Amino acid sequence: VYEGYLPNMSDYHMHGYYEISLILSGDVKVILPNSLQQGTQSRLVLTRPMTSHLIVCQTHLLYKRINLLFSNEYLADYIPEWKQLLRVFGKNGKVLLLSEQETDLFLRLAETIRGETDELRRRLLLLIFLSKANELLRGESEPSEELPTYVTKALLYLQEHYAEKIVAAELAWQLGIGRTTLM
Repeated sequence: VYEGYLPNMSDYHMHGYYEISLILSGDVKVILPNSLQQGTQSRLVLTRPMTSHLIVCQTHLLYKRINLLFSNEYLADYIPEWKQLLRVFGKNGKVLLLSEQETDLFLRLAETIRGETDELRRRLLLLIFLSKANELLRGESEPSEELPTYVTKALLYLQEHYAEKIVAAELAWQLGIGRTTLM
């Protein structure tokens, strides 16, 4: 659980597990490889393993989110059909805006999952969570805007060359844009 007025996040990053972030409050910007979404509405941010992403909050509103993290193996042994639920994560991550009623439902589920001590019950609750998220896809309108091509290319370059020293002016030159535009 993250809560407060200061960003408590890393840089643009990726990791080897599935991540569900239930954003409950705050003015939050979500950056995924092909999209950008910003606002104050509650939402689910879903990323697959090795999907680059960044969630940034503005400091003028209280920020609160709950994360659920799990590996592919965590559910794969329990129900082979669970992979059908993976579409909710999209190819490059997904942001699902939530109504107040949907927010309450996902908050109750997340808190129940986090508090559950029995592993089988925890896994089954996670499957219910993913199933409910998939139901939202049926009526989903795309809430995110397309990022400019140079931003997607820059993020990909940073992802591939993260261990190297990267100079903004050189990266801008490679992308065919000015340093100020890149910044």
